[in-house]
Amino acid sequence: MPDRKQFVHLHVHTEYSLLDGMCRIEQLIAKARDLGMRHLAITDHGNLFGVIPFYKKAVGSGIKPIIGTEVYLTSGSRFDKVSSKTPRELSHLILIARNEQGYKNLIEISTRSYTEGFYYKPRVDYELLQEYGEGLICLTSCLKGEVPRTILKGDMDEAGKVLSRYIDFFGRENVFLELQDHGIAEERIVIKGLVELSKKSGIPLVATNDIHFLKQDDYDIHDTLLCIQTGKKKKEKDRLRFSTDQVYFKSAEEMYQLFDEFPHACENTLRVAEMTELELKFDELHLPEFPVANGQTPQLCLRNLCEKGLNERFGDNINDAIKMRLEHELNIIDEMGFTSYFLIVADIVDYAKKNGIMVGPGRGSAAGSLVAYVTGITDINPIEYGLLFERFLNPERKGMPDIDIDFEDERRDEVIRYIINKYGSDSVAQIATFDTLGAKAAIRDVGRALDIPFGLVDRVAKMVPSGMSIRRAVKESADLGEIYSGDDELRNLLDVASSLEGLPRHISKHAAGVVIAPGKLSDYVPLMVDSKGEVATQYPKEVLEECGLLKMDILGLTTLSLIRLCLNMIRESHNVEIDISNLPVDDEKTYEMLSMGESDGVFQLESQGMKDLLKRVVPRSFKELVPIIGLYRPGPMGAGMIDDYIDRKHGRKKVEYLNPVLEEILSETYGVILYQEQVMHIASKVAGFSMAEADLIRRAMSKKSGPEFMESLKEDFEKGAKAQGIDKRDAEYIFEKVTPFAAYGFNKSHTTAYAVIAYQTAYLKANYPLEFMVSLLTIKSGDTDKVIYYINVAKRMGYEILQPDVNSSFAHFSIENGAIRYGLTAILNVGYSAVESIVSAREDGDFKGLTDFCCRVDLRLVNRKCIESLIKAGAMDCLGYTRSALLDALDTAIEYGHRRSSESKVAVASLLPEEDMERFNDVVREKEEFEQGEMLRYEKEVLGFYFSGHPMAQYKERLRGIITCQLGEIESIPAGSNVVVAGQIIIKRQITDKKGREMAFFTIEDETGYVECVSFASSYEKAEFFLTKGTVVVVSGRLEMNNGLKILVNEIIPVEEAERSMTNTLNIRVPRSFMESDENMESLYQFILSRTTTGGMIVRLYLERGSGDGEVVMQLPRSCSIIVDEETIGGLKKLVSGCEVWASRERING
Repeated sequence: MPDRKQFVHLHVHTEYSLLDGMCRIEQLIAKARDLGMRHLAITDHGNLFGVIPFYKKAVGSGIKPIIGTEVYLTSGSRFDKVSSKTPRELSHLILIARNEQGYKNLIEISTRSYTEGFYYKPRVDYELLQEYGEGLICLTSCLKGEVPRTILKGDMDEAGKVLSRYIDFFGRENVFLELQDHGIAEERIVIKGLVELSKKSGIPLVATNDIHFLKQDDYDIHDTLLCIQTGKKKKEKDRLRFSTDQVYFKSAEEMYQLFDEFPHACENTLRVAEMTELELKFDELHLPEFPVANGQTPQLCLRNLCEKGLNERFGDNINDAIKMRLEHELNIIDEMGFTSYFLIVADIVDYAKKNGIMVGPGRGSAAGSLVAYVTGITDINPIEYGLLFERFLNPERKGMPDIDIDFEDERRDEVIRYIINKYGSDSVAQIATFDTLGAKAAIRDVGRALDIPFGLVDRVAKMVPSGMSIRRAVKESADLGEIYSGDDELRNLLDVASSLEGLPRHISKHAAGVVIAPGKLSDYVPLMVDSKGEVATQYPKEVLEECGLLKMDILGLTTLSLIRLCLNMIRESHNVEIDISNLPVDDEKTYEMLSMGESDGVFQLESQGMKDLLKRVVPRSFKELVPIIGLYRPGPMGAGMIDDYIDRKHGRKKVEYLNPVLEEILSETYGVILYQEQVMHIASKVAGFSMAEADLIRRAMSKKSGPEFMESLKEDFEKGAKAQGIDKRDAEYIFEKVTPFAAYGFNKSHTTAYAVIAYQTAYLKANYPLEFMVSLLTIKSGDTDKVIYYINVAKRMGYEILQPDVNSSFAHFSIENGAIRYGLTAILNVGYSAVESIVSAREDGDFKGLTDFCCRVDLRLVNRKCIESLIKAGAMDCLGYTRSALLDALDTAIEYGHRRSSESKVAVASLLPEEDMERFNDVVREKEEFEQGEMLRYEKEVLGFYFSGHPMAQYKERLRGIITCQLGEIESIPAGSNVVVAGQIIIKRQITDKKGREMAFFTIEDETGYVECVSFASSYEKAEFFLTKGTVVVVSGRLEMNNGLKILVNEIIPVEEAERSMTNTLNIRVPRSFMESDENMESLYQFILSRTTTGGMIVRLYLERGSGDGEVVMQLPRSCSIIVDEETIGGLKKLVSGCEVWASRERING
């Protein structure tokens, strides 16, 4: 009698059967362990995404992992891509790796299913199975398997032929007929046919359950997941659904009971498990060899490169300490097997620099390596700045080195192409990353599937604070808890969403990661093809590192593109060539600008919090700039380190050291422990640890290890200190004080590297401000909010912004007679190719009119939508017509342009007779311009902001008696002051507070500037219904400095209501010239009478006396109380030219 408890699940879909499998790997393995199962398979649909985490978790839990996949098998060739929307019918087939060769073949099959066979699904064909069948075990799969489908058609002969093919591909001993019984009628037919086939062929039966979720009760949640996958609602009848709830993780007893007629099919699951002998190794490195010249080794090549770089970097200043440091690093690099890695990275950086691609000075801990510096990988001298190699590469700590490199983002793809060309497309790929269902997204997706009104679902989703799980939010948010306990529908919504939260939803390409293998990459990991047809790994970067492969981050940094553009502009404007890597680091202009907080556009330093910190620190050297980047982080801010550092720097507080022996280490930061490297230096100097040991201690301290481990560490520290002549009490004191700082400490290598870029951008801004701002606007031209912001910055710096102009503008922002000319590609619907056509046509002379323009540009590139946007943006004002007239004539002009183009390939208007040209211009008819409001709306539509004016202009005088300041003046007002301001809402972000109540952050703008406002639940509740983008509001509140100046809102009122509730008087200042005519004054009086209303505003007239004798103030009787609205204000301004009109609260006489 067999041990009925021994059963192995061989058909299992984990969370990596995206939006289909619901079994989280950790829970899956825990379930198997709880049920006493000693083996478990993974067979996700068409991929191997999850096999490594599954393998490692299973081994760690004492369960033997079985690696497989359920492939999609096409009946034709995998290369066939039928044109109809429905792909050729696909069958399922389970493939399991029997051994190492089988695993390699599984990887190859999976890779080619994507790279060669992808069409809706990753597909395999018979050819692939024939070629890579060795070492694989085949199970005939579910009802969608090829054999079961043939049986259901009643064609047992064909089913036999299919089985024979599998035997031919995989070998007789590796093929199993798969029995499944989930209570589906067709399965009973298939079981009968499979049993018959087994008897005829001698191929054994094996029992499986098509596992998609863990518990039978999960059926309904899984059904919701299928709706999310297909974008359907649960109530829809015609949608993908499972007809059974039996696809859960059953116990061995359940499986034996289910197949009590075929106990041997259950026993055979153990037989399959025991056939598999696959052991994956994770302690081997698979690094590519760098191609070196004949007779050279990689070690000799790197040494030669270092010696050459050493002379170039240090010249006559090479001393014994530098030589010893270099030797030390080279020995460790060689011992750890990373010589080729350094050569590869140095070669990539060298290629970029030689081809004019901007490369960052360094990033992360790699800046602490002298080898990286002398080979040109970084531009930071680690010796000058006290940076440590062991922080980067520690022989005591296993793991791949991590050299991340910044390149200018616009040319990053060139670098990747170089890597592919150098090492071969088979050896290089970009890296996958998984997008998961976040808490809010899960709630919204489930709400959509359950057909709950979106507004309600959205409100519930917003109650979950960012970064918090649904389960925790329900416990901690009173309002969400109330909903959960009081509403059955919403409780179900939250329960289902919580069950699905965190599942992988989609696989995409990592923004920067590239992997290079020593040969064919698919010999090590499976590959896939993304939506753009680009090859990427199926494993994410963490798994690739575990597999011992070389992963690099080829990062695109916009700031480097900004620097490149600025340098080019400086060269054109001033004929000056600047070596950005060798700037003078003592430039007074730069430090003066930074100390004033004028750091807009400066890398890492442009947030309001950074500006405030710069003004407090007042950096006067590069070494004083470096700590600022390290200080401005939550840890140091929360620990009071910023105030401590600043007070010590400026002499307001005595500089003290934990022990005199630490002065040399901490003097640069005035006794404050700021850097991780300082912690390492302290451990080395006080306790005598090597730098490698000191790095391990730093890591242990920063991770707040358990009390027992920390006590042991403390004992080692004190023992080492005693050997250095430091008594136990001092050592204990130093250890206790240093430990909390280790958690806050920042990587000095990274800080220094980024401080270099910060200084470079600051230097360019301080010394070439116009070129810098033009470059900055160009780089940010795709981000409307940033363009608005930087245009205002440029205006504050004294630069005029010239409107876009088809006769003067280029694609990007440009310099024109000391002003900034707006770029055409920053206009909606105007692409680069269109601008190229415009600029090319303009070489034959300025455009004379709209038809002239349409006859000379390529209308295939400069289409109607493009020209319409140019007109709305004011870029065609130069043609001498109103925008309304140009828009009216546009279609006729375009028709004329098309006709001229068809008549002649060379339809250049300047070659036409002058009288013909005049006839062209007659297409445009004079027409009155749009009203200001409509013109501004068009500008906002295509530019993203108002260029020629601002909607707030009409309120300026009316609000004079209400507001306390304009927004451009707000930075000069002390924090803590109460203010009343007005502006148009341009940004609004609604969130949920910790109590689950809705609140909002919103930004208002007037003609002079903008400010962020924070409306907590109490004020937001009253304003939510009108607080929308574009609304003009009056805000009263208190100024607060917290990561920038903000208004903490007391009250928000729509502007019209504010005029009524916050004012009682309409003031009209009448010019002397208007008063000279009695008729004028009578018409004014009649106009006021026509606008009177009960409960309106009292009218006060300010009448100029003339000859500088001041003015007379006349308050009209209450019977002349006036209604105040746009019609009244507009009417007054039209009637009384040059008058001033404003509202105020006054003490009323009589």
